[in-house]
Amino acid sequence: MLKKLSPLLFALMLMFALAACGGSADKPAEETAVEETAVQETSEEASEEVEEAAPEVDEAVEEPAVNEESGLPDLGGREVTVAVENAYLPFNYISLETGEPAGWDYDTINKMCEMLNCTPVYVEAAWEGMIQAVADGQFDMAADGITITDDRAEIVDFSDGYININQRFLVRLGEDSFASADDILADENIKIGTQVGTTNYETASALFGEDRIEAFEQFPFAVQALLAGDIDVVVMDETAGQGYLGVNADELELIGEPLAGDQLGFVFSPGSDLVEPFNAALSAMKEDGTLEALSSAYFSDAFTITYDDIGDGAYGDDGAEEVEMPDLGGREVTVAIENAYLPFNYISLETGEPAGWDYDTIGVMCELLNCTPVYVEAAWEGMIQAVADGQFDMAADGITITDDRAEIVDFSDGYININQRFLVRLGEDSFASAEDILADESIKIGTQVGTTNYETASALFGEDRIEAFEQFPFAVQALLAGDIDVVVMDETAGQGYLGVNADELELIGEPLAGDQLGFVFSPGSDLVEPFNIALAAIKADGTLEALSSEYFSDAFTITYDDIGDGAYAVELPDLEGMEVTVAVENAYLPFNYISLATGEPAGWDYDAIDTMCEMLNCVPVYVEAAWEGMIQAVADGQFDMAADGITITEDRAEVVAFSDGYISIDQRFLVRKGEDRFASADDLIANEDLKIGTQIGTTNYETAAALFGEGRIEAFEQFPFAVQALLAGDIDVVVMDETAGQGYLGVNAEALELIGESLSSDQLGFVFPLDSELVGPFNAALVELKASGVLDELATMYFSDAFTITDDDIEE
Repeated sequence: MLKKLSPLLFALMLMFALAACGGSADKPAEETAVEETAVQETSEEASEEVEEAAPEVDEAVEEPAVNEESGLPDLGGREVTVAVENAYLPFNYISLETGEPAGWDYDTINKMCEMLNCTPVYVEAAWEGMIQAVADGQFDMAADGITITDDRAEIVDFSDGYININQRFLVRLGEDSFASADDILADENIKIGTQVGTTNYETASALFGEDRIEAFEQFPFAVQALLAGDIDVVVMDETAGQGYLGVNADELELIGEPLAGDQLGFVFSPGSDLVEPFNAALSAMKEDGTLEALSSAYFSDAFTITYDDIGDGAYGDDGAEEVEMPDLGGREVTVAIENAYLPFNYISLETGEPAGWDYDTIGVMCELLNCTPVYVEAAWEGMIQAVADGQFDMAADGITITDDRAEIVDFSDGYININQRFLVRLGEDSFASAEDILADESIKIGTQVGTTNYETASALFGEDRIEAFEQFPFAVQALLAGDIDVVVMDETAGQGYLGVNADELELIGEPLAGDQLGFVFSPGSDLVEPFNIALAAIKADGTLEALSSEYFSDAFTITYDDIGDGAYAVELPDLEGMEVTVAVENAYLPFNYISLATGEPAGWDYDAIDTMCEMLNCVPVYVEAAWEGMIQAVADGQFDMAADGITITEDRAEVVAFSDGYISIDQRFLVRKGEDRFASADDLIANEDLKIGTQIGTTNYETAAALFGEGRIEAFEQFPFAVQALLAGDIDVVVMDETAGQGYLGVNAEALELIGESLSSDQLGFVFPLDSELVGPFNAALVELKASGVLDELATMYFSDAFTITDDDIEE
């Protein structure tokens, strides 16, 4: 029945004059489930428990702790709100016998507030979300045996550490099949559990790999699974493990050497003026022996309280019962869904029916809430904006919660943590980590544009190294074909691509980023709270965990070969031979030009539009037009459309309609070969003698003017004139689109080069008159070109070294 503390740990505590032990878990604010129930300060009965265990503590507690000579700050009776879980031995708990709160946190903070002249106001809060809640200013501080980590220190301030804590293995009594981390590593049949979002989870993942870890929402569930034989070992803090022995002393034991040693500390809001006073009080308590006495009372055999003796605290049923499940009265809820993203949503080729985690989860929640989900197929590109614009009530598509997205939509609480990993060809041995890829620029990296995977890859390796694909299937095809070497993607999505490709592909490397996924709602939606309540309910009753086991594990065997195209299945319109007038400049490599050798028009625009008109049954009629005035001419109805490598901008979208973007384009610096006076925009800003040129009326001009001021820009009517001036030495740099720049290298490869980081990244599109009926058909054709790989082929043909046409080869 006794909690036991190892002599080594106790000696360390005495040596460092510290006192407390710890849990460890950090969740995003979206998962915060705070039940703010004011808690009374420690009762006389709770204090008597401490008196019996360590009478010398009471003398220290009752003595005046503050005097004029102490030098401790005086907080003038200030109230300090303290988040506590009330369910974490021996730090904080509610005694079943007395109904009163007690624990190391209460006695320690009460004592410090006596010394500092402050009033602690304890507020019960679930561990999940506690740290973020303090970061957001909901509480002044948190006390819950919290491990000090660098990641957490980025959003909150920590007190000085008050104890060192070790992580250990909790196992069934008499376990003899393993005794160390090496033993567990060697035997993949050993099942490992721990609590998600804790430093214990981080330690277990680092030692054994995430694939081997079964993550539980709370440690009690992990311990139950251990007792039931469903897992073989739980990785947890030693002091917390002692709390689970208690009446289980004849069933459980802690084994092995410490896995990791961490410092525990109190958490404060960033920049809090309380950190220094509480550190001063902690220091004083170390010096006068109070902290050591509290350690003796709570972290030794003298402490006999077990989890059978305490209430559920923030996880109590009473709190859950207070939240009444809303009734939406049968309301229809439109849900945007891609139907092409395993394992979240898909259309089974075998049954023709939609299925996936999203369907099952939303179905269960709508049963609880009395609502009717109406699923509407929508492409990922534009889905979030569509919800923001009110086209759908919500979206479900494995969507990462990010600050940028939260500016235009509302998120539910997070429902799963997801890691990003590297998908590679099986047996890849030329690299194993981000550092390896960073060091070898010949390694080709792919991912899907517009995703957090793209953001992660760009941040790690720079946008210039990333090949962006419209959909992940295209990236995976390129990987299998050997065109790229690695795909950055979410681990769960990566599992979906293994399937029948298990003998060709594998996921490698440590997680690159861990994100929370959530449902997306229109801003201010009255559905957010009901769905959050339903999410909390299915977490509490185990439904969410059961769905995770079904869809995010080896039990899920559906692959992309087993599903349809979903939102990307396209039925092309028939334009019945309609003539479509297309404005082209015929002087913009590689998009459109007249070949001197043949006298014929050619270029990316011609090939792409010809192909789309074949698909749509239309006849393109190309009309040569100067760039200056081209967009306005389309706006005025002089042409049905324009194709000239045109950047999609908000200003232009006020007078014309754009197609979907067909390529992402970066702006760069074109310079004379061997230029060493500057390498970046900052260098150009610093040296006003450097002369900058670009073409007037382009986004390149806007970018250059924004960076360097219009007074420094020499504007040319066309890029060829700017490049001639560069070659002649009249200017020092030309700001232009990278693809256009490639066209000017050609025979000038010995004279010119592109340098510097990308100045901006834009999408190019075709231009139509506002309200044109051609936008939809051409977008449909673009989607099909992307899906069939034709667009990639055209990009390879025209936007790579394969394109050797230069300005010397074309007519003006």
